[in-house]
Amino acid sequence: MNRSKLLLGGVAAMLLGIAGLVVAIPADQKLGELLKLVLFHGASTWANLVAFSLTAVLAAAFLVTRSEGVWRWESAFRTIAVPLWVVNTGLGVLSMYLSWGGFLWSEPRMRMTLWILLASFAVVAVHLAFERPRLTALFDIALAVVVFGSIGLTPKVFHPDNPVMHSGGMIIALFGGLVAACTIAALLGGALLAGRARALQP
Repeated sequence: MNRSKLLLGGVAAMLLGIAGLVVAIPADQKLGELLKLVLFHGASTWANLVAFSLTAVLAAAFLVTRSEGVWRWESAFRTIAVPLWVVNTGLGVLSMYLSWGGFLWSEPRMRMTLWILLASFAVVAVHLAFERPRLTALFDIALAVVVFGSIGLTPKVFHPDNPVMHSGGMIIALFGGLVAACTIAALLGGALLAGRARALQP
């Protein structure tokens, strides 16, 4: 079995594991079955932050080394991170609508999510428009700064403070498993794309 098939099998296994963990999440007294969506959204977001971080680290490495191999990995994890943020934005909107009965523009974390989404699209647009890896690498690093700066500076108005750690041990364990499975799936997906990508000349 070649490397691509192994990686693809790993991704499939992680997705099955994620599905199993989501099914195993018990209903909450307040949220009911919606807790499954909320926890999956949270775990997927953590995996997304890992993907953004790796993209930025690889971008910095590419600026130093000018290595086509590093560029392939950077491009692969950007290809994972940006679409995943689109998915997580949708999950956030859905969770908000189902939990609170509507979309609240005044919610700071949702506005932050949308701004990060726009910044992600800007990076992709720069990459497609100019096809200059060094310029794209700078934007990848800037995007990570925007992501983590926004998360650090945006207040939690409606979001509870660390709701998972205030839950029972079973919820904590299931959420930890979800974070691990989502992150491993993202890492394996990035490795799969990097192996299949065609490097651009710097």
